[in-house]
Amino acid sequence: MIENWLAGLALAKQTKNQLLYTLRTVLRGAEAEKLIAVDPLVKAEALGRNHRSRDVLTMDELRKLFPGNETKLLEVWKKREYVALFVTMASTGIRCGEAQALAGQHLLPKGWLLVERATKMGGKMGETKTGERRAIGIPVRTRTALAWWRTESPFKKPEDLILYGTAADEPLNVRTVADLFPGVLQRVERQKSGK
Repeated sequence: MIENWLAGLALAKQTKNQLLYTLRTVLRGAEAEKLIAVDPLVKAEALGRNHRSRDVLTMDELRKLFPGNETKLLEVWKKREYVALFVTMASTGIRCGEAQALAGQHLLPKGWLLVERATKMGGKMGETKTGERRAIGIPVRTRTALAWWRTESPFKKPEDLILYGTAADEPLNVRTVADLFPGVLQRVERQKSGK
């Protein structure tokens, strides 16, 4: 019955497996406390991994999202801060939480970016998802966008966040980031269709 219920949920397989794991924990405890005779999930198997392909932006889409001049970039993104954020993520492949955790000191000489931390739930700083530090070469255009934003930013100390919220040490809110991108895509689509 539980397996059928899980299979019928409109959730990713990983989420269903996490639910199954939680239920197993509860039922094992119930069996240990003699509240039930036998854990009914003892033979239940985890659902197969979800191997769906991830969408990647095409070169044409990247050109539309990141046009070649400042005026057009601002038409798409509205703020230099957002240009810096999204061009950095697009050109380096870093995760959103890693981008939110970047401080001035992470911009290394000769076009390198040090990724050593990420924001976690509630805006706290922690390790990257892999727990590893890495240096990433950043393209000239990304360096230009970051420098462009840094000249406008009021926070210029090495420890100040590049992409900040309401203070130099408060990361940009993840909801701001998540809510921004769909609007940008709609703007680009409207520009493409001439509306």
